[in-house]
Amino acid sequence: MTREYLPELDYYFNKYWEDRGEITVYDVPKPEVENIDNLSTDSIFAMMFNVAYSHYYYNYRFVEQELSIFSRPIKDRLRSSGTTTKYYLSDSTAGTNILLLTEENISLLNKLLTYRSTNTVDLTDIEYTDLEGRLSKLIYQYLNFMTQDEYQTLNVSDLISESGNLLENLFELFVINEAHKKMKNSSIIVSGSTIILRPQRDLQEIDEDIVLSKQWETLETPYSTAEFYVFLNGNLLTDSQYNLIDTTNLTVLIDWNSTGLSVVEDDVMIADYYTEV
Repeated sequence: MTREYLPELDYYFNKYWEDRGEITVYDVPKPEVENIDNLSTDSIFAMMFNVAYSHYYYNYRFVEQELSIFSRPIKDRLRSSGTTTKYYLSDSTAGTNILLLTEENISLLNKLLTYRSTNTVDLTDIEYTDLEGRLSKLIYQYLNFMTQDEYQTLNVSDLISESGNLLENLFELFVINEAHKKMKNSSIIVSGSTIILRPQRDLQEIDEDIVLSKQWETLETPYSTAEFYVFLNGNLLTDSQYNLIDTTNLTVLIDWNSTGLSVVEDDVMIADYYTEV
């Protein structure tokens, strides 16, 4: 028996679940994950599971690797499995489509990349009932409720992923968890009135001026800083790594003058928050 090991999938799903996982899930064991220094930040798995993905492209082709390149915990885990394993990492210059992605899959993945880059996407050219691939349907569901507040295609009582396909299973968990987060935060009751909220994502490419000032301003007014998240090059920052300063424009400044956070030119920062409709 031969199996394929994709450490980037392990890493990016586990990183997502540690940062944003909310729903209760049983029988999903957490594996050992490879050190990020050995992994690409622009693989298809990073784009799918990192809500703050900051590249304008992604790699979905993979090259087989020798076991010797991995860290000791990963080597021990794989050697104890009792099966023949082939090891793969994504590669931008070579590689094969070992995930067997179809043209339909890639079309939907490209739309997901557009959403990651711009916080919006056009789905009018796609008819959900015409989609054939399970992964394609999951991506459509996610984009549809994130951009259109449309949940009709999302049916958590009838899972659409195939139990033998790990990528589809994990992405379905991602979709359900993100739907839960959005529905939970989409409206609140204040003094008997319902306030409708929408998610906002600001992407800021760091230039020389921001490096010097160590701060930048959000585009919208955050409804609450309790659900305010800042990412640097795709990594979620802790509250102690930045400060939020109110402005006269009702926006906020993300400031790291006194925190010791290292931010350099060409870095990418993303702010995720909710704003009132």
